[in-house]
Amino acid sequence: PMNTKYKTSRFLHLLVVKLGITVAVFASPIAHAQILNPTYRGFVTSNGQTSDTLGQGNSYEAGFSFSTVTRRNYFYFAIPTLAPGESITAARLTLTGGTLNLEGTTTRTVTLWDVSTGIGQIGSAYNDIGSGAAYGSFQVSRSDPIFGVTAYSADLNAIAIANMNASAGEFFTIGGTLDVFNNSVSRYQVFANTG
Repeated sequence: PMNTKYKTSRFLHLLVVKLGITVAVFASPIAHAQILNPTYRGFVTSNGQTSDTLGQGNSYEAGFSFSTVTRRNYFYFAIPTLAPGESITAARLTLTGGTLNLEGTTTRTVTLWDVSTGIGQIGSAYNDIGSGAAYGSFQVSRSDPIFGVTAYSADLNAIAIANMNASAGEFFTIGGTLDVFNNSVSRYQVFANTG
């Protein structure tokens, strides 16, 4: 469910589907777009805790705040079964909502990653989320509105599209990391307090 207090939205666009994922599905001769919301979303910390164990269910923060413990986020999308002759041709992940804090820097990059860990073992997925195949990225800026107004989107690359097609009828998972940060600052986070 969406947290209306923070007007958080998530979708994946597949044809390109809305954290949504927007997915473009091609079935000759006509393509159509579909919006998928994540079935599961959250974060995992570098010491193995999750948003659920920390009492922040469904929050999807990346980065760190007032500690040396970092967070990486994840999104599990149920990819529909494709009809014979159909394939996903493009996809866009869009995220909005939450708090952005970039002390000591102006802009940073959020990188999207493939994740092979199942949701039942998400507490052990920290390393999996920040390694392997990259699916795309987007920039965040300290000048962006602090609380959830800006929408961030990334068109997913050919590796992601191939993995989505292979995941038809199953879960497709995306992880997110905030790029190298300076531990001398107290807060370095995106999508905090999303609920």
